[in-house]
Formats: sequence, C-alpha cells, structure tokens
Amino acid sequence: MLGAIIGDIVGSIYEFNNIKTKEFPLFGEGCKFTDDTVMTLAVAQALMDGARPIDYINAMKIFGKKYPKAGYGDGFRNWLRSETLEPYNSKEFYMKINWEDKEISISNEAQLREFATLINSGEKDFNDCVITLADNIEISGGEWIAIGTPEHSFKGEFDGNGKIIRGVYINQPDKNYQGLFGYSQGKIKNLGLVESKIIGKNYVGGLAGYNVMGEIRRCYTVVDVIGDSAVGGLLGKQEFGFVKNSYSSGNIEGNHFLAGGLIGINCGECAIINSCFFGKVAYSYGVELIGDLAGVNAGEIKNCYALKRTLGKSPFLYLNSFVAEEENGKIKVEEELTEEDIENDLVGGSGIYPEIINSELKSEYEMKQQNTYIDWDFNCVWKIDPNINNGFPYLR
Repeated sequence: MLGAIIGDIVGSIYEFNNIKTKEFPLFGEGCKFTDDTVMTLAVAQALMDGARPIDYINAMKIFGKKYPKAGYGDGFRNWLRSETLEPYNSKEFYMKINWEDKEISISNEAQLREFATLINSGEKDFNDCVITLADNIEISGGEWIAIGTPEHSFKGEFDGNGKIIRGVYINQPDKNYQGLFGYSQGKIKNLGLVESKIIGKNYVGGLAGYNVMGEIRRCYTVVDVIGDSAVGGLLGKQEFGFVKNSYSSGNIEGNHFLAGGLIGINCGECAIINSCFFGKVAYSYGVELIGDLAGVNAGEIKNCYALKRTLGKSPFLYLNSFVAEEENGKIKVEEELTEEDIENDLVGGSGIYPEIINSELKSEYEMKQQNTYIDWDFNCVWKIDPNINNGFPYLR
C-alpha cells in the first residue's frame, strides 16, 4: 500500500505530462497525492471493516467526501456525492430512464442532458409528466444547451424537490432563448440554480429564457445573466404565466432593451407575486426600460421588493413594488425619484402598466419593519428577522 501511495505522489506531476526516462526526481516540485491514494486508503479501510460490498461503498464515499478535490472523474465524483448505495458503474447506478413513464426521477448530469435532448429534438414535450430531481447536480461536462425551443418547448412539470443545479454555463451571444430552460410552457418549482452564467441575445434568463402560460414557484437563482434584450435573473420574458414565492440574486446586464432583476418583460395576463431581487441590474448607454423587478410590466406585480441597485442612466426607469436605493454600498432613499415622480407615472405603475401594486420607494429602515408590508403574509410566505438577510424580509 505504501508503495502504491509513493508511486501516486511521485507520478502525479507526470500524469498529463508523460516522460520516457528513468532519470527523474522522486519528489519533484508540485508532487501531491491524487484520487488514487484516497481510494487506496478507502479500500484498506474497507478490508479492515469486513470487506463486504457495502464496506467498500461506504469507505469510498467517506474518504471521497473528505478529500473532494483529489482529481476524480466527473462520473465518479457524481457517484461520491449521490445518496445511492449501489456500486459505482453498476447497472443500477447508470440504469437508463424509461422516458415513457409519467413520473421520472433525474439524479445526474447525463440524465439531465438526455432530458434536454429529448425535448430539443421534438421527440417528447413531457406533457402530463412530472420530472423530479433526486439529487443536487453539478454541470461539469461542458457548455449547457438550454432545454426547449419555440418549436419544441417543455410542457410538463419540473420539480426541483429542493435540490440545486450548479455550474450552468452558456456562451451564445448570437442566440435567443437562453437559460437552464430556453422555452417553457410547463411548471417549474422547488429549484435552485447557483454558480452559473448565462450569455445570450434576446430572451435570456437564469431559469428560463421564455415562459409562456407556465408557472414558476419557489425557485431561486444566483446567477449572472447577460443579453441584448429581454434579460432577467429568473426569466427573459413571461407571457400568460406567473412567478410566485421566488427570488433572484446576481448581476443582470442588458445591452440594448428591457432588463429586469427578476424578469425582462412581464406581459399578457401574467403576474409576479411574493418575490424579490437582491442583485444588480446594469445596462449600456441608451438602453431603455429597465427595472429592479421587471424591465417592463404589463401584468401584475404584487407583494414584491428589490434593493435598488440599478447601474447606469436611461430615459425610462420602472421600479416595481417596494424598492430601496443603494449608493456606495449603503441603502438609502432615492432622492431624485420622489413620490411625485411615482404619482406622475415617471416611476412605476404608469397608465400603460396599471397592475403594479404598492409601487413606491422606501428607506432602509422602513423596509426592515414588518408593518411596512401591509397585507403581506408573514405567517406562511415571508419572515423577517434583524439577524437574517440584513434585516430585510425573506421567503420561508
């Protein structure tokens, strides 16, 4: 065992830089132990524990999680992180999904990519199906291809089951409909998307580029989103759908037209309810219609708030629901945008966009007081605590 470990350490600097000589230092600069050493120790532990199959599985998972950056392959790393007790590379672990089932469980990146391919090819739209995440998934196999297109959209129910998808990276500045989902007409709920970056052209969102007659419930994104028009932290555009009990944080950047913290365009009998935005919306010179919740709103925005961190200047600025201004890292009341501005339709709730409810600017102090949020549900939806979320309301 010691010989195996020494060989692993000595050879670590040559794994991807092979040499054909016997003349080399035993312990050169940069030598380190790798996954081979970690798993050698795991096997030794399993032998001492009884050498049953479950002993090897448990030992490998324990040692693997203790040393998560030892250089495992993508598949083996996913197995280490999973809750399965089936052996790695077993038929059970990589069992193909029966995509004809009405209830489908997805537990790894390969299955999630296969799911996307089936939709994008037009083979299935998963109407009347429930897709459930059984485990957190890290996208490590290269650039992500958005799920769904205008021609072949997702129409089922995607239940994140409280799990997280991380590492989604898209770099398609010339393509529309970009996000984890490109085009959705279904239901997406209980899902977190983090440590991700989405770059597209028009209709670009963290969760979905375009949501038509769909539902977004209890979802959140911590993601950077960049696009030309209709750019949002959750959705690029929403039409005849709704977002409820969700939030977004990250940097949202619109280069030409329509950028919002949650949604770029919210229109067509649609709603944003009980949701909030904590990130920043930045835009280029001349960009029109940007906002901390929605770039433009022709639907309903109710019981929502944002910490106003919009960067840049634009002739049109819509701030929806409660908004606090931040300057130099501190929240303050926006002095240039007054209550008179709001009444004169310069900010929020204009005659063209009539369903922005309680659209007004608040100070930091006011936004940290529960009595500011009249008719907001602090029993089942919101909570407020001076020691959590910097004292601002947060979703349960």
